[in-house]
Amino acid sequence: MLTLSKIFVYSVGGGFTYIIVLMIISLLAVLNTLINSVQQRKRDIFVYASLGLSPFGAVLMFLIESLTYAVLASTIGYLIGYALNTILTLILGFEMFSYNVSSFFVSLSIISIMVTCMGASIYPSILASKMITPSLQRRWKPPTEPRGDQWEVPLPFRATTRDEAGGILVYLKEYFSELGAIRPAYRVLRVSDVDGKNLSFSLHVMLIPSELGISQKVTLQETVQKDGTFLFTMTIEREGGDYNQWRIRNYYFIDDVRKQILLWRSLSTDERKKYLARAVTLI
Repeated sequence: MLTLSKIFVYSVGGGFTYIIVLMIISLLAVLNTLINSVQQRKRDIFVYASLGLSPFGAVLMFLIESLTYAVLASTIGYLIGYALNTILTLILGFEMFSYNVSSFFVSLSIISIMVTCMGASIYPSILASKMITPSLQRRWKPPTEPRGDQWEVPLPFRATTRDEAGGILVYLKEYFSELGAIRPAYRVLRVSDVDGKNLSFSLHVMLIPSELGISQKVTLQETVQKDGTFLFTMTIEREGGDYNQWRIRNYYFIDDVRKQILLWRSLSTDERKKYLARAVTLI
């Protein structure tokens, strides 16, 4: 003969079994949906990558998207369940339905939905990150190493014409003179005018924290290649501060320059024409 304690154990155990089964089914369904989403959004991911999206950023993007859907689904499901229970009890007279808003199983169900969605998004987010960097390298790294106190870094961008090269230099100079003058990783102290003849300009930068006294002169220059395009090169000269700290902390400055130059292609046609018109007077 079953006692009350055994009935309780069986009911709770059965409830957990159902929850685990539902979690597995939901996980597979969400996993399939997200994998299809990654495949359908390949083009968008490549566009984001060209604008500077890192592999970690791609992972974070899909995780946040899954978390948002999980919160929305849990909230909407909770409200619909409460509304249906109200209809059954008040309108249809089903007094047997008693909805406990603070029930342990309600909280467990909501948490299960969030955990399932987040768990199912891990593998698709890794797939998306591999589209950006199809290797073991999960973060962009400068392609060169410093030689002494000088560091020459080729930037992953080519201008097709001399006018475009001048326009990009004007665009970068404006960025470092205004919005990019004060950043979490560095401070721009001085910016020179664009040299239209040599297609270059320089700036003096202090790396953060300023207490380390790491200062440097940076020259951004474009050189014409055999195919007629213009390659961007950044030359960094250390003026003060510890060498090892200068080498380590320069990553964030170099990466910021890389991202800004890649954003040139995302500017509207009118914005690019504005910079090109200003560059004509210089070159």
